[in-house]
Amino acid sequence: GVVSAAIISCIITHNHRYREFLKGLFVMSGIASVIMFTQMVPNNQFNLMLCFTLMGMSMMPVLPVSMQIAVECTYPVSEESSTALMGASSQIVGVVAIRILENLLSPKDGTLIIYNSNDSLVTPTSFFFIGAIGIALVPVLSFRGEFRRLTTDSGSEGSGPIDNLEVLEFNFDEDGGERGSERA
Repeated sequence: GVVSAAIISCIITHNHRYREFLKGLFVMSGIASVIMFTQMVPNNQFNLMLCFTLMGMSMMPVLPVSMQIAVECTYPVSEESSTALMGASSQIVGVVAIRILENLLSPKDGTLIIYNSNDSLVTPTSFFFIGAIGIALVPVLSFRGEFRRLTTDSGSEGSGPIDNLEVLEFNFDEDGGERGSERA
């Protein structure tokens, strides 16, 4: 997962295909999750290992890709503020998800419902994970945000933030003294 995140981060740095990578990674992680839950059968360690590898390769790169998209879409807000807000939001969602999963794994009456069809192990947590990915897939696939920072950086002269800076020039007199002049 970490290796694929590093590779994909390098690729999108050069080609700026953020939307396509985000959508592709989300679809791939959804498919990998469904396959993983269908492969949860006794003595199936190799297939589960392949499923977890596929999930890691598709879910880990979502973090740097989504952080980059957040920075692009929230420009001129600073990168630090955008990533901090995303990090805080993900922590809140994580706490809520943990509470829901805790209740799904230990119901009040002490029983755990397991649906067994074709020797596959399906639990309420499986439905929760697949439902959460399905719900998240809808806004991701319909995302058409404007990349403001990329547009500003590659825009025409006079449109970037650097154009508002003042330039300070120093000219030296014949006697070695300097005098400063300011131009905008």
